[in-house]
Amino acid sequence: MTARKALYTIVLNDREGNTERMPEPGRQTGFTIVELLITLVVVVLLLSLAAPSFSSLVQKRRITSISEQLASFLVIAQSESVKRNQQLTVTFDSNNATDWCIGMALGNALCDCANAAAANYCEIDNVAKTIVSTSVRNVQLSGIADNLNQPNASSAAFTYDPVRGLMVNPADSGSFTFLTDNGKFSLQVEVSGTGRVDVCNPDSSKKVVGFDGC
Repeated sequence: MTARKALYTIVLNDREGNTERMPEPGRQTGFTIVELLITLVVVVLLLSLAAPSFSSLVQKRRITSISEQLASFLVIAQSESVKRNQQLTVTFDSNNATDWCIGMALGNALCDCANAAAANYCEIDNVAKTIVSTSVRNVQLSGIADNLNQPNASSAAFTYDPVRGLMVNPADSGSFTFLTDNGKFSLQVEVSGTGRVDVCNPDSSKKVVGFDGC
């Protein structure tokens, strides 16, 4: 009776389209250790291949970020001078490629962008107006070329004329070149005597896509 009952149940389930089959005795389900090891090896290989591309992407993003930040800073300085109808001086101070700062302040005198406690700290309306190298990771300032006023070997400055937003000294111009620590990417920020600011590729072998050549 038991055997016939089981047979009847299977046939009934077949007719209802709901057949249930039990796993065969001794049959294993899931992944074996060998399969898991093979999967792990494939994943490691894929990650090792993707790592250099991801690193390059991060480096390009960082050098683009600081270059555009500096360009925007200079444009804001020019517009601030015109808006307030006052001369405004941008000061750059550098000890080396990884220790530098740039700031702005109203007037025609240099400001101190390195020392927040200084009487002539770079600020407007008691708000700091600076960019400091400590906020930049894995990017160094590899070169500076300028015709700017240089009161000493480590600093330079230029002053905006509020009438038209030009530099007080039309001969003033300069460029700031950034280089990633891995030496693969470089961008240059240029400012002319008219106050025009551009970001460009100074070296075709280290170019960042999206910017024209200098």
